[in-house]
Amino acid sequence: MDTSFKGVVDGLSTAVVIIRAKSGIPKFSMEYANPAFAQLIDFPLNSFQKEDIESMLPWTCDYINRNIVSPEEPGFLTEIITGTPYWISIRLLEDNEFLIEINYSPWHESPQGAEHSSSESIISTLKKTIINRITKEEILLRENAYMHQLLDALPLVAAIKDSNLRYRFVNKFACQTLNLGPDDILGQTDDLICTPEEADHFRSVDRIVLSEQRVLEREDEYTDKEGKVHHLLTRKTPVYDRDGKICVQMVAWDITELKQTQELLHKITEQFLNCARETAGVFWMLDISGDLLFVSPSIENLLGYPSDVFLQMKPTDYYTADTVNQLRLEREYLTTLLNNNQIQEAKHFRCLKVDMIHQNGSIIPCEMRFAIITDADKRISAFQGFVFRT
Repeated sequence: MDTSFKGVVDGLSTAVVIIRAKSGIPKFSMEYANPAFAQLIDFPLNSFQKEDIESMLPWTCDYINRNIVSPEEPGFLTEIITGTPYWISIRLLEDNEFLIEINYSPWHESPQGAEHSSSESIISTLKKTIINRITKEEILLRENAYMHQLLDALPLVAAIKDSNLRYRFVNKFACQTLNLGPDDILGQTDDLICTPEEADHFRSVDRIVLSEQRVLEREDEYTDKEGKVHHLLTRKTPVYDRDGKICVQMVAWDITELKQTQELLHKITEQFLNCARETAGVFWMLDISGDLLFVSPSIENLLGYPSDVFLQMKPTDYYTADTVNQLRLEREYLTTLLNNNQIQEAKHFRCLKVDMIHQNGSIIPCEMRFAIITDADKRISAFQGFVFRT
């Protein structure tokens, strides 16, 4: 009950009861009674809801069963309470709740008299309460509709599970990822959507989120009904619904294509390294300062150093002094081309004769072919190339 409404009704001398009609037995339950009603029937206020309202107001409950009652068209009848006749006014609130006003009156007074004697403060407050509730519901519905539209437009999985881990909301992208329609998901648990192993995993994660009330982020796999495996980067957060019950909010990014690209890149890298091990030449990459970023394992065949050792060495350790100076001039020349906006010329493959120093101290004459790598601002970001013995 609205707090302001209860405050008014509690202070009235008129006995007021709110009852709810429901299915099953008993058909009615007492939701509220004010102190005036407690005085009327001489019962403790805190024991009302334990009492059988159908036994206390039998004619009133029977009237509600057999007649249509609304806020605009209340019902009136006589009820005998503790041996005394009373005029009863019945008004519909909402959601099968009925406001019962009880006024003492001699037998000769009419129901219309009871209507006019009804407290105007009850009627006024009742109307305000109903209007406020309807207004709040309309605002909430509009906000929910806006949020649903927003979530449906996002290119990520968004879902909410209740405390029983049943899906209460899924957006369009979630349906596309799960390869299921909303009706196939809402109200269901992961047991009916995922494989048994995946359902057990998701359930264990959800229970941690609920019990420890903390955010969990992880990579997950989901197998749809077509057998396709989706890789998801998932974030699960504890949230609360309108009734204060804890739920699990899930936001997930489908990273399947990224994982496939990573796997393909890994395979290509392995193939490249296998080829690099077999070739007589050496692949390498330098940063803008001239430090090695990568060198293929075949460097050991050329200069006698393992690749991991070679990466820690300085250019002066494996180039002759003349070659070091030659490479410095070449880098300055390329920088000049770029500064003069001669980008295509700078990007051409360069070919140089260089002398390299073997681990045993011998000089190895080589040919180096390389090109520059530029960034979005057309500045040199790295050098890549190939060197082989001549």
